[in-house]
Amino acid sequence: MKKDELFDLILVTLESEVNSVRVYETTVRCAVDQRLNEDWRRFLGRTQRHAELTRRLCEKLGLDPDVENAGRQIVRHRVQALILAIEMALKTGDADAAQIVGAECVIDTETKNQLNWELLREASKHVDPIVRQALETACSEIGDEKIEQLHHSVGWARELSLCALGLNALLPPPEEIRWVRSVRGGSSVEQDRTSRL
Repeated sequence: MKKDELFDLILVTLESEVNSVRVYETTVRCAVDQRLNEDWRRFLGRTQRHAELTRRLCEKLGLDPDVENAGRQIVRHRVQALILAIEMALKTGDADAAQIVGAECVIDTETKNQLNWELLREASKHVDPIVRQALETACSEIGDEKIEQLHHSVGWARELSLCALGLNALLPPPEEIRWVRSVRGGSSVEQDRTSRL
């Protein structure tokens, strides 16, 4: 295990969580559907907690949570592009389209967050006991929340897009009704969706 690379990943994870807060703050402004607005507000609160948890992880491992690295700069730049996309969509005046763009941007940010935590879970198996304990504690506090946020966002983006196309859509999406919190749960949604249409 390359410890420097692991520490860079932890700092990138922190940056990603902190900037995901900014994405959620922006998407909340374009949520037309009240249930989606509630989801995004709940996910915003969770993501604020995830950012704080990652900051504490840095401190436990003796990492300066404010140190810069190339990965952090890249994450920041990507998030600025997502926020710009949402703001551009809002300026068009098409609230339904802006809502879809917001959902797609949440998918982008949550995909990165889920990958980061997946990598940290795997890394925890290959480090010394002190680092392992800190990583395992942080990963257990995150639990399946990242998977849930990603699957719910995918569901909203899919169903809102289908609705915009004039096709049959299920709102709220099946991910909401079944409260998907795992990869396996997400894969069974398509069967449920097909049976409900």
